Amino acid sequence: MKTALFILYGIFLLSFAFCTYFFIDPNISYLNWFYLHYQLGSHLLKIALLLSILLIFFLFYLFILFLYVRKRINTKDGIMFIVMTILFLICAYPAVYSYDIFNYVATAKVAFLYNENPYLVMPIEFTGEPLLRFMHAPNKVALYGPVWLLLTYIPYVLGSGNFLITLFLFKVLVTIFYIVLLFFIYKLSNNFFSVLFVALNPLVVIETIVSGHNDAVMMAIFFASLYYFLRAKTLLGSSLFILSVLIKYATLFLVPVFLVFSYIYKQKKINKEKILTWLLFGMIGIFLLSSFREEIYPWYALWFLPLVAISGRRREMLLAILFTFCLELRYFPYMILLTHFGPTPYLKLAITFVPLFMIFVYLYLKRICGKISFHFLR
Repeated sequence: MKTALFILYGIFLLSFAFCTYFFIDPNISYLNWFYLHYQLGSHLLKIALLLSILLIFFLFYLFILFLYVRKRINTKDGIMFIVMTILFLICAYPAVYSYDIFNYVATAKVAFLYNENPYLVMPIEFTGEPLLRFMHAPNKVALYGPVWLLLTYIPYVLGSGNFLITLFLFKVLVTIFYIVLLFFIYKLSNNFFSVLFVALNPLVVIETIVSGHNDAVMMAIFFASLYYFLRAKTLLGSSLFILSVLIKYATLFLVPVFLVFSYIYKQKKINKEKILTWLLFGMIGIFLLSSFREEIYPWYALWFLPLVAISGRRREMLLAILFTFCLELRYFPYMILLTHFGPTPYLKLAITFVPLFMIFVYLYLKRICGKISFHFLR
């Protein structure tokens, strides 16, 4: 059975990677041949394909976790599943769900080719720039921290001006930090199930290995800082924490929690589990507050999901899995209606929170009914 599962999972990953090229923007001349020969004609067929991929991916994910808990597969098998996921999906076309990776490349180009300040100068100001043909946000200055900008120098320079090589090197950069994040999840939890819980979660895989979002970079460095803080290496922990803030500013809001509880921990007045729990609450709060800035994006789940992995119990983990599935479904209202206005925001809100709300209502009613039954049986 194990061999069959590896084969089926590998076939699925290769099929997923291939199907991503059905979604190439026609303006991307670098992949125009594929667009002309392998495009799906029906818009609804594309949506059905993506939805099917998402459902199958979550089924594989849940089945692998189930087998690991039942000891039907071991840690070595789990590592093989992670390696397969990375190797097969690193070659997937990154702009199926989000075009952010093009913004990363464009910002690096503004800084390192045009020698302009990307925090002041927008890509759209460079008339004739090839990236403008398929960017969805060329009228924005750099949105991320200076450390992220410095890191983008590596794939940009190694790409040597070749768009496709540069694009996929950005994915490689993010994937390296995805691996670093998994390493520190294991170091903090000493539990490989926690690693699998994050590593194979379809949201994490899609938003990191496929789409190349830099949230994995921020969280990898944050987890490294947490690891060293909890070992009383305050200077190294503080330095890494500052670096995580300068990747993407979300962890900045954890400064009070991070500093207060790390100090209390050093005084031996609180254990590691309570610190992790409060950090989890802090990240969930930041995640929810992001809706006031613009909207909640699926990849923001990377802010709290690794903390669920090392501090959550089984119930919290199951709720997190459901929530990540709902977050990935947020893409579909726009795909179907082709507008960010009208009913689209309300459909996204309903898809994201209604299933979770119904679960909480069910659990609350179950608890109340249990208390009533206990009272009458006395």
